[in-house]
Amino acid sequence: MAHSSRREPRIFCYKMIFKKHGAPTIQPDKHNKLILSLALCKPQIRTQAKVGDIIFGFGSKKSKNNGELVYACKVTEVVEAPYYYVLSQYHYRRDCSYRIIDNKVYWRAGFLGYQPIFSSVDDIKETVFPHNVNIGKDYKKSKVLLSTNFRSFYKDGSSKELMEIFPLIRDYISKRGRGTSFPMIREPLQQLWSILQDFPPNYEEDI
Repeated sequence: MAHSSRREPRIFCYKMIFKKHGAPTIQPDKHNKLILSLALCKPQIRTQAKVGDIIFGFGSKKSKNNGELVYACKVTEVVEAPYYYVLSQYHYRRDCSYRIIDNKVYWRAGFLGYQPIFSSVDDIKETVFPHNVNIGKDYKKSKVLLSTNFRSFYKDGSSKELMEIFPLIRDYISKRGRGTSFPMIREPLQQLWSILQDFPPNYEEDI
């Protein structure tokens, strides 16, 4: 009998210190399809996650929405490092803040073009380049996760009613630190993801 080679999805979750639409970024592509990208935060998740894995981002005390769901996504594409910053198909995205052209690194300020910041990637040391991206000799932290299957709740309180259905998740997360995996609540997280499939992918402003 043939055995299935399908891998059970991993579930990652973490508490977001800031929620300013940079990590993750939600933008439409050229076909006006909303795509979520995680490029500038949580390198410990980005270096491990694979297609099919699920990520939850919850609010924290610092952002004054502790225990609330901010976003959830299933990874639908992985852009291996450092191609997010090399291939022009991603350059329209707000979190594509760097460019690697002819072995030189450029930083782009918003949508206003870019200026060279390093003359060669060979000169970059991990201690002088942003920790979350780490463009340089190994590029491991430049891996980017994309999702077309996501739900966002950026307004404070917009997931409060939903989280009332899952008090175990809400209470557990609100008391935890900044970890990336909470196996004690894996089963209710799976149930939460199942319920979220009834919500459409969306972009939600903070105010």
